[in-house]
This record gives sequence, structure tokens and C-alpha cells, in this order.
Amino acid sequence: MDRMKPRPVPESVDPLLVRICVALDITPRALAIKLGIEYEILQPYFAQKSSSIESDETWLKVNDYVNTQMGFIMAARLDLNRALQKGREERVERLARLKRLQPKPSPRS
Repeated sequence: MDRMKPRPVPESVDPLLVRICVALDITPRALAIKLGIEYEILQPYFAQKSSSIESDETWLKVNDYVNTQMGFIMAARLDLNRALQKGREERVERLARLKRLQPKPSPRS
């Protein structure tokens, strides 16, 4: 049986880019590859706190990537919720149909 490692929980004291990597379940090197930049360029950003962010090209790329990933996650969540709701509705209908088909006990017995 494959056991998954528990994911670290991002905390507010962690640098913002570390929290983003943990939330998106991606390594810092993989994030650099996804953003199309060298890891060495991205490395100093892992030490920055969220209050010290300046609007530069790297943060804009991170923002675009996070927004794209969140869109994918939200779309998958919506599809999952719809499928679960449909499954619940079908189960309720099936149970109601079974109740109608079951013979009622005779009061004389």
C-alpha cells in the first residue's frame, strides 16, 4: 500500500512563496520550471515576507500561475460537487422507489 507523506501545513510566519509552494503541492524547483525562470532567480524570493513584496515581473508570473492553478482546482471542485450531488439524488430516488415497492405489513398478523 502506498503511503503518502503528510503535507506540511503552511503557517503565516513562513515566507509567501513557501506557502504558495506548499498550497499548490509543488517544489520550489518545479515552480521555477513552471514559471520559465532559473531557480537561482527565484531563490531570493523564498526569503521575502508577504509585506515586502514589490510588483515585479517574477511576482506577476507567480500570480498568473497561482490564478491558473486555482481556476483548475475550482473547476475540478465544481465538477466533483455536481457528481456527488447527482449521486445523492439518485440514491434518494432509489430508496424512495424501494419503499414504494415493499409490501406493507398486514395489521391482522
